[in-house]
Amino acid sequence: MDGLPVVVPRHEVPTAEPAARPHPDRPSTHPRTVRVAVIGSGVAAGHPDVGVVRPGLDMLNPCGDGRQDVTGHGTMVAGVMSSVTYGASPRVEILPVRISLDNGRHVPWVSAAAVVSAVKHGADIINMSYAHQGRPPSLVERAAIDYAADQGVALVAAAGNNPDLPAGYPAAYPETLSVTSTNADGDLSLFAARRGEVDVAASGSRVLTLWPDGSVRVASGTSLAAPVVSAAIAQLLLIDPSLSGAQAVRLLRGSTGQPQYPSPEPRFGTLDVAAALTALCQAVGGCQANTPESPTTGAPPTLPR
Repeated sequence: MDGLPVVVPRHEVPTAEPAARPHPDRPSTHPRTVRVAVIGSGVAAGHPDVGVVRPGLDMLNPCGDGRQDVTGHGTMVAGVMSSVTYGASPRVEILPVRISLDNGRHVPWVSAAAVVSAVKHGADIINMSYAHQGRPPSLVERAAIDYAADQGVALVAAAGNNPDLPAGYPAAYPETLSVTSTNADGDLSLFAARRGEVDVAASGSRVLTLWPDGSVRVASGTSLAAPVVSAAIAQLLLIDPSLSGAQAVRLLRGSTGQPQYPSPEPRFGTLDVAAALTALCQAVGGCQANTPESPTTGAPPTLPR
């Protein structure tokens, strides 16, 4: 594995001071807290670099609060966003919601209950880094997704890691922003889902993130690309606190870059946060936020060897 590029997602999403020029129709442009629900295996709140992890929910253990990770997956997902050192948006608050069994599996009705509970606990963004490719939609899960969307919550989900199957659920629900993965060259990752309901591609190959034992780890998957997009949505909410999560999703959907990869169904583009920030600043009459240039399309930066 020596010599392979390692993507640092912090540089994929520009970090801006959460200040925007007040707009006459938007008087509430002041700093806010952005809460991201990470639905999955829980998040190891004891990791020294994980950032702010609030007491959350354990849908399988009434005595738990989601701040223990049964598989390690949830900590990796949260670390992409909230890691103090490596995170793409380290100012977010993580609301951990455990739905996974010890083997990593879960059932749709538990996912549905988690989505509803996350909304009721104040989530601005719900990150669902799991996908059931090849199974039919769930009526109860779809109802929960509809409920969250009606409340203005941003819904982000991993499309899946099988390129031969369409994007799985919950990513395939139309209210959800479905995320697939690109590599360090900006091409689709070999494992990345690319058929069916895919909305955007973001860095998901060789991502540097956290592991529950206090260490860092390099991992790949659309599960890691989804929180890069969730972090981008968080940045938009920090810059304009009057936005809802759903409005930020619409900005991102309308600002994706042209795909730089062959695709049998080229209906989705690449995450382009700079374009979304430009659209936001135009909407509010200009921004005071200091937003650095960022390679949101093309080749992401790599760690030096």
